[in-house]
Amino acid sequence: MPEGPSILLLKKELQPFIGKVVKKAGGYGKMPAKWMEGKKLKDIQTHGKHLYLIFLNGFVQLHLGLFGDVLVNERKKVNRKFFLEFAKGEINGYVVSVKK
Repeated sequence: MPEGPSILLLKKELQPFIGKVVKKAGGYGKMPAKWMEGKKLKDIQTHGKHLYLIFLNGFVQLHLGLFGDVLVNERKKVNRKFFLEFAKGEINGYVVSVKK
């Protein structure tokens, strides 16, 4: 189960994406993701077990729950619930709760 310290480590791992433009966004989750395409990731914040990806026009709240996982520049063999692809690199979420 992801706890606070693992969320902080994930935030540190995602730092290179700050200031980068999202080329493609999506996933099988219910949250619409197209609004992030072409937008620059402004910041990444945490609050407890929540990770926030902040854009100029909104933010995404990720919660890893009991079994969630976020991989950087790696993919599993299952469908991604949430993903952001950049010119160099990608963020892939599996079994995560995602809200705009």
